[in-house]
Amino acid sequence: MTFRIFKYSTVLLLVSFLLYPTVKVVGQSENHDDELLKADALAMAYVNCDHALAFYNYKLNPEDRDLKTKLNQLMILKNQMFVNMQIKNRKDDTRKKKFEREVNSAKKQLNKCIKYQNILDANAEAEKQKAKESK
Repeated sequence: MTFRIFKYSTVLLLVSFLLYPTVKVVGQSENHDDELLKADALAMAYVNCDHALAFYNYKLNPEDRDLKTKLNQLMILKNQMFVNMQIKNRKDDTRKKKFEREVNSAKKQLNKCIKYQNILDANAEAEKQKAKESK
């Protein structure tokens, strides 16, 4: 349990660092802005998938207090990140769309997101089988 708290704290620290408002330096390159956008998108995708997976597991076992705590912390983090990303990208509509594309791209590469998608696919397949059997 202590390891999970340490692991989770490390992820929170990393995400917090990525979301810390960056100071624009004179002469900052466009490439640097793209890298920051990709890092923000990766962090957002990770938190979204981690939250979705935790919520799925919580629905299966609502009595797990550690899972409930993790779910609450992830919800707070997810909301904070969403607000920060809205503030960063509110001025430029093309940047906002690029950010959304990067989040979707990151979701296809992160193991946590792939695991969650596999669970969703397996559940959908099970539902199809139930529907066929009930006919």
